[in-house]
Amino acid sequence: MGRNVVVETSGNDKAIALIFNVAGHSARVRIIGHLVGRKVSVEISLTIWKTLVITGSGGIKNFMPRTIRFMERIRNEFDFKALISHRYSFEDIHTAFDKAVNDKKNAFKVMLKF
Repeated sequence: MGRNVVVETSGNDKAIALIFNVAGHSARVRIIGHLVGRKVSVEISLTIWKTLVITGSGGIKNFMPRTIRFMERIRNEFDFKALISHRYSFEDIHTAFDKAVNDKKNAFKVMLKF
């Protein structure tokens, strides 16, 4: 059992590794979070034995408007606020960036309040 469609948008190493656990057999997996320059360990056998279709997405035409429309459609099905691990005011922007960059183990999603 598992989800038919899994979308990872945070770019967090742990989240990327875990999406293959929640994906169901023959699921579509889309990775949107930015990974350039980093390698993430995943259990590759899950991608093979579950017959997953894995695609990346970024830098395509109308990427942000399409993403916003998608999130609007599914917003009542998921608690997206629960994904935020840390919240900082804009005045604490340096602390927020330090947390996001240097504490990847605990900083799942860092939010700035303007």
